[in-house]
Amino acid sequence: MASAIRLSRALGVCDGSYQPLLSDEIGAASWVIECTLTHANCHGSCPTSGTVKEVNPYRSELEGIHTLLMAAKAICSFHRITHGGLRVGCDNEKASELSGEPWLRVPLVLKHTDLIRAIRMLVASLPITVTFFHIYGHQDDKVAFRDLERPAQLN
Repeated sequence: MASAIRLSRALGVCDGSYQPLLSDEIGAASWVIECTLTHANCHGSCPTSGTVKEVNPYRSELEGIHTLLMAAKAICSFHRITHGGLRVGCDNEKASELSGEPWLRVPLVLKHTDLIRAIRMLVASLPITVTFFHIYGHQDDKVAFRDLERPAQLN
């Protein structure tokens, strides 16, 4: 992963999950960082942070971005990475858009300002260039998995 990040060949994809019919109290997020050349990867998952009233699909998507960036920070710190790049995609357009804004100040009218600010602070602290993009979700409902672009497969 360190080489992929240094060479700007790292692709990160995350996704959040919230199923209120199973439990309206918890959500989850998963992420993967993959080398675009070799497909070697690291990945993880975590519960969505927040109170019962805060947990929802949008917060779960933001949690995926946050944990993916925490993993990238750990990799950069451990391997003393000073330059490189990471593309981060998720299927929530607003989460991608707000995460990629360059300023740390987050208007309080936005929901989940705590996570949005934490994401922006992580991006600002990383020694690499992080770019965000939107992946259309559930593309595999209409297209065979093997025919999807790699970010959509990972999502």
